[in-house]
Amino acid sequence: MNVPQSLLGRVPALAAFAFAMVLFLALVAIPIVWAFAAQSDDTEDALRQLALYRTEIEQRGALEARLAEIRARASAESGLIRSDSPALAEAQIQSTMKSLVANNQGEVRSAQPLGATRQGGFEVISVAYDIVLPLARLRSLVYAIESHVPYFFVDDAEMVAGQAWDTGPLAPTGGIPKLQIRWTIHAYRWSEAQ
Repeated sequence: MNVPQSLLGRVPALAAFAFAMVLFLALVAIPIVWAFAAQSDDTEDALRQLALYRTEIEQRGALEARLAEIRARASAESGLIRSDSPALAEAQIQSTMKSLVANNQGEVRSAQPLGATRQGGFEVISVAYDIVLPLARLRSLVYAIESHVPYFFVDDAEMVAGQAWDTGPLAPTGGIPKLQIRWTIHAYRWSEAQ
């Protein structure tokens, strides 16, 4: 086969052009196509996330209403101390305990607020007490604390039969032994700061 001379001179140029085209495709065109395909996937993911966010935004009103309802129920719970601050809750516990102890012929020797701590969505209000109480009234005092509303809880109880005996005019023969009680009373307060 006879190839014209003019074509033979063009073969190296055509080969160089074909090589340049393959090199262009490998280095430029294919990476651009891949980049656009990856960008398309990223766009689809972004649109899916946007749809999820819009759904969450639409549900926000209902969730806020539900949260307000839960907070209202929790703050109205009768077993919780109702006060505007932890300090007022401590004062409420001290006042109530002083009354409960006095009603059981005891005496509060000291009351030490221990500060509020967090437990879940609640503040735990604690007060440490030193109490002197007739032994015969212990059961009544414990029952009064146990059945009190808002709920009080006894922690770290230490009881020692003291050397003091009640020998007053109303005391039976031999006197009534007195207990020295050291315990911590705590109660729960709903904390709005969530």
